[in-house]
Amino acid sequence: MTETIIEAQPATDADFLHDVAARALKAGASDVQVDGRASRSLSVDVRDGSFQDIRHDEIAAINVTTYVGKRRATLGTNKFARADIDQLIDRVIAMTRLAPENPFYGLAGRDEIVGPGNDAFLALYDPYEPTPEMLEDWAGQVEEAARAIQGVVSTDSAGASWEAATGRTINTAGLDRRSDGTRFGVGVGVMAARGDAREVAGAGRGARWHSDLPACAAIGTEAGMDAAAKLGARKIASGNHPVIFDRRIAMCLIEPMLGAITGENIARGTSFLKDRLGDQVFAKGITLTDDAFVVRGQASRACDAEGIPPQRRALVDRGVLTGWMTDLAAARELGLASTGHAGGPTNLTILPGDTDQAGLMRAAGRGLLVDALFGPSLNPHTGDWSVGVSGQWFEQGEIAYPVSEVTVAGNLLDLYAGLVAGSDLEFRGAANAPSLLVPQMAIGGQ
Repeated sequence: MTETIIEAQPATDADFLHDVAARALKAGASDVQVDGRASRSLSVDVRDGSFQDIRHDEIAAINVTTYVGKRRATLGTNKFARADIDQLIDRVIAMTRLAPENPFYGLAGRDEIVGPGNDAFLALYDPYEPTPEMLEDWAGQVEEAARAIQGVVSTDSAGASWEAATGRTINTAGLDRRSDGTRFGVGVGVMAARGDAREVAGAGRGARWHSDLPACAAIGTEAGMDAAAKLGARKIASGNHPVIFDRRIAMCLIEPMLGAITGENIARGTSFLKDRLGDQVFAKGITLTDDAFVVRGQASRACDAEGIPPQRRALVDRGVLTGWMTDLAAARELGLASTGHAGGPTNLTILPGDTDQAGLMRAAGRGLLVDALFGPSLNPHTGDWSVGVSGQWFEQGEIAYPVSEVTVAGNLLDLYAGLVAGSDLEFRGAANAPSLLVPQMAIGGQ
C-alpha cells in the first residue's frame, strides 16, 4: 500500500507538484496549493441476464490554488506538458488578482498541518482488482436475486463497479500528503407489477474493500422485496401521527443539521442553529459522532483538504449540540481553530438506542414507516422542513398497507427534541443511523 495506484502519472508525483507550485510562486503567487488525483475505474452493467455495457476510465488531473495576499482562485487541468502548465499558472494568477479579498483566506500554518506521509494506517486501499468477468458475475447475481422476488417483472440494469485512486496534496506551507483508496459497488433497480400498478425500487452498497460488500444476492433481494412491498399503495388522510424513518434513509433528518452547523453558515448567520451552541437541541438519547479514523471507512482521512488533522468527536452528545464544523476561513472569522472539516464531515454515526424498529412501531401504535423520500425542502433560517415520502402505514404496531404520495413536515427543532433512536444500526456507508422515531409529525395526504 506504499505504491501509488498509477505510477507514471505526474498528477500524483511529488516532484512534479512541487515544481508546479514553485512556478506559480515565481509568477506572482504568495502561496500555492496543488491537489493531484489519478484514478482507474471499471464498471459492468447487465440486464435480463445478459451483458449490457462495460466502461473503463483512466483519469488524471491537478487543481492549482493560488493566493495573492488575501485573494484566492483555483483552476484545474488534465494536461501536464510544460506549456500547458505555464498557461494554467498564468490564468489562475490572473483570476486570483481579480478575485475579491477575504481577510480570512490563507494556508494553515506549519504548526497546524499534519506532517508528510500517507493514509496507509486507515487501510483505504484494497489491492484486489476484479476482472470484467468478475464484475459481470456480481451484477448477474444481484439481478437474479431481485428477479426471483414474486411481483418483480423487470430490472433497470444491474451493475458492479471498481475504482482505484491516488491523491496527493502539497502546498507552500509544508503540506505533503498522499492517499490511496479503492471503492467497490454493486446495485440494481427493479420494477414490480400487479395488474395495472407499477412500483420501482432499488438497492446498492459500496465499500472500500471487496470483502466488506454484503452478498450480492442479499442486495438484489432487498431491492426486489422493497418494490413488491409498494404494490397496492394507498393515499392517506392528512393528520398528525408518529413517523418512523427507516435506518436506510434516516440520515435525511440529520443532513439539514449538518449544513446548519458548518462554520460558513454560522458566520453568515444563515442557520437555524446559530444561537444554540451548547443547548439541548436533541432528545437526550441522541448522540451523533464524527470519526475520521475508522479503518476502511468510506469517509476516513488523515487530514482535511487544507491539511488540518481531524478529530474524533461527538457533534451531538446526549442531545447537546457541542460545536461547529469549520474550515480555516470560517474558523478565523469566528475566532476559533479549524475543526478539520474542509471538505465536509467524515464518518457519521447516530448511536443506537434500546428498541428495534418493530419495538418502535409497537410503542407508537399507529403511524407511518418511511422507507423512501424525494424533494426535501428546508428554510435554513427557521428550520422548517418538508419532504415527499412513501412507505408503510402501521396499525397496532403492525404493518397494515403501503402508502405513497404523501408529505411529512415540521420544524426541525421540534422534531429533534422528541427524536427516539432505534437499536437497528447498520453500517452501510459514510453516514449511518438506526431507525428514528418522531413521536408526532404533520402528514400531508389527500
